[in-house]
Formats: sequence, structure tokens, C-alpha cells
Amino acid sequence: MSDAELELAGKLGIDPISKPLIGFEFVGWDEILSEHPDFWDQLSAAKAVVFTSRNGVRGVTEGAETQKFIDIIKKKPVYTVGESTADELEPYGILARFPDDYNATTLAKMMLMDGVYSRIIHFCGDIRRPELGLAMKDAGIDVYEVVVYKKKELIETNLEDSAPIDGVVFYSPSAVHAFFGQHLNENYQGSWFAIGQTTAAALRELGIEPLVPRAPTSELMIEFVAKHFKTVN
Repeated sequence: MSDAELELAGKLGIDPISKPLIGFEFVGWDEILSEHPDFWDQLSAAKAVVFTSRNGVRGVTEGAETQKFIDIIKKKPVYTVGESTADELEPYGILARFPDDYNATTLAKMMLMDGVYSRIIHFCGDIRRPELGLAMKDAGIDVYEVVVYKKKELIETNLEDSAPIDGVVFYSPSAVHAFFGQHLNENYQGSWFAIGQTTAAALRELGIEPLVPRAPTSELMIEFVAKHFKTVN
């Protein structure tokens, strides 16, 4: 969490404990082009470009091929799953479209409504939710996936050194899997929160219905958590 987010949490009576659970690393252009020898042809043939995370953007906006890449996608419709991912593209002069509810399934419907009917290229991590791909498949749209970052390691952690915890907030599906993979949920009786619908879906698969703010930003999440506990108390 940033200093500004920590300050906001403090003002609202929230004492946040940040526990990183997953490390990751960018693949880099050399590996991307090695894994996809026809990458430039695939990119040129795609009718639209899709990013479903900020790391997906960062993974292709560093390195020797970045400018060539940007020049090509500027000529295509670009979509993201949410506003924070779209913000990563703005410095490059790219205004991406994203759905109001920041949901991958809704994103697929938006693209169909915009007339994207044949082929898209999706920049993603090696661990990703299936909703976008399934929605595209159901619509008969071919998805060419390019992995630009990978999970590097699980970070062992524990909650025993923490004060009693009233809520757990997840910012990604991968964090959900890592948390439950380490059995950190055992004996936990508090509230569950998810930054957005994609992360919430990972919790629902485990039989948990999380609380979700109206938009997936860290600031709104902090305010949402504070309001929830104020109401509960």
C-alpha cells in the first residue's frame, strides 16, 4: 500500500497489515518473441488488443520493442478489464475502453457490441481467470494469448504475529489461491473483501461471498472497508 493509502486508512480508523503472498517476474521481449516467432504477424492480424491487468501492460511497455509495439496497437481498438489498467496505457497516448463493472465477462460483451467478431490478442500472466476466454469462445472469437509475466514464487507468511483480524482484503485471484493454499483461512471468522468481481469469483468458487466495492480501486476499497465496519459496529 502507498503512503497515501496508509494515511487514508488511518484517518478512517483502519489499521492495515500488508502481507505479500506472491512474487512475479516479467518475461521480457526476448522470451516473448522466442515463444511466439510469429508475434508481429499475430499482433497485426488481431482485430483488438486486450489487457486484463496492469502487469500485462507493463510487461510489453519496457524494452527495445516497446515503441514498435505501441505504434501498432495505437491503430487498433484497445480494451482493458478496468480503469487502473487503462491508466497504464494513457502515457503512451492510448485510451482504452473498459466496462463499468470491471468484469471480464462484461468486457467480452462490450467487445462484441463494438463489432469485434473474429480475433483478439490478449496480454496476460501465466495464472489468469477463464471468464474472458470462455466468453470469447462462446461468441466464436479466436483469442491469441501472450504471457508477459509469470508467478515467481509463493511467499510464506503467517497471521500469528498480528493483532486479531476483522477483515481480509484480496487484490487478485492469485492472492486468494495463495492465502488458502497456506491454510491462512483456518480459524478465521472475520469479513471477506475482494477488490473486484474477478477476484470475487475466485472466492465464490471456495464457497465465500465477499464484499466488493463499487469500483476496484484501492482508495474506494479502504473507504468501503471502513464504512462496513462502522455500520457493523
